Amino acid sequence: MKDLTLKFADRADFSAFMDSTGYYDDESMQDDILIDVIGNVYKETGELNEDGEPVCVKEDGYFVNVRIINDVKTPSIFDEYVVA
Repeated sequence: MKDLTLKFADRADFSAFMDSTGYYDDESMQDDILIDVIGNVYKETGELNEDGEPVCVKEDGYFVNVRIINDVKTPSIFDEYVVA
């Protein structure tokens, strides 16, 4: 088993990648690779707004967690998007 975090430019980039892999049409791949969409991620700036709540800014990228259950499936299709 292997866990990866992937970073795409945006949701459209992720959708295009998923379409190119054929994931949604391949039940075998769906059994071996689990996808958990995180989406946009926000980070606190350290500042507070007028209500005393933390001010957050959107981080660059669109994030997805992947769990490869069957190690026979090579994760190389994800290499371009893996967060170091």
